[in-house]
Amino acid sequence: MCFVIGVDIGGSHITSTVIDIESRSVLKETLVRSSINSNASATEIINGWSKNILLTLETYPNPINRIGFAMPGPFDYENGVSKMIDNGKYESLYNCSVKKLITESLGIKELEILMLNDAAAFLQGEKFSGNVKEFNKPFAITLGTGLGTAIYLNGNPYNLELWSMPFLGGIAEDFLSTRWFVKKYFELTGKSVIGVKEMIEASSSDMVVQNIFEEFSENLSNFILLVSQNHQFDSVVIGGNIVLSKLFFLNKVLKKCQGKNITCPIVTATLGESAAMLGAASLFK
Repeated sequence: MCFVIGVDIGGSHITSTVIDIESRSVLKETLVRSSINSNASATEIINGWSKNILLTLETYPNPINRIGFAMPGPFDYENGVSKMIDNGKYESLYNCSVKKLITESLGIKELEILMLNDAAAFLQGEKFSGNVKEFNKPFAITLGTGLGTAIYLNGNPYNLELWSMPFLGGIAEDFLSTRWFVKKYFELTGKSVIGVKEMIEASSSDMVVQNIFEEFSENLSNFILLVSQNHQFDSVVIGGNIVLSKLFFLNKVLKKCQGKNITCPIVTATLGESAAMLGAASLFK
């Protein structure tokens, strides 16, 4: 048996769990999730992350030293140094050796920590144990607070960073993220919501919501079409919080993409939040 701690760092939370690398599975009883103030001091952030990991370790009877982190960027993943600045999260860690701070806090060696971009980790997880494990060149899209993209080539996941790609007179993330839904709903109704889930709960049968998802479906299919002009892929896997609303847009995206001669499978992630943790932990396999 080979066990690793998988960690997913989000913009406002941390989740950690024990991963069984051999069976490619999550030990769900070890999963711990905590809220994190990403605008706090570096010390407070590192302490919050370490506390969450220690709580996971307490749920497992044997010691585990190896930890795989799925970390948002910009970030120097090889050296473990944060480059996040001017993006509203974890700015107190800018230019800090996060890897060193964590190892000092947990009392382990730096060699026992590996880090991977969160979008690439999501794709690695779905390729390792999820919905695209049978494909050679899957393309991943994560739809949430931001837009993540990654592609799998030659046995490795690569972060494409297409969030800033020119798109519809702006950048892709402006039209393929939670904030687009919030902005569009306010423009059409004058009402404020904090996310897609709240928008649906407020008026799931409202024609306004249906029209918003129709436009979103057009945006997403056009984005996939543009990416296909520069990157070759044999499948598309979509994850992120917005996928929880797939009944409102997935079939529309499939139909629109097929109409534009994109015939490869387009599927949603099966592993949920576990994908990124599985992907990061699998770096040790």
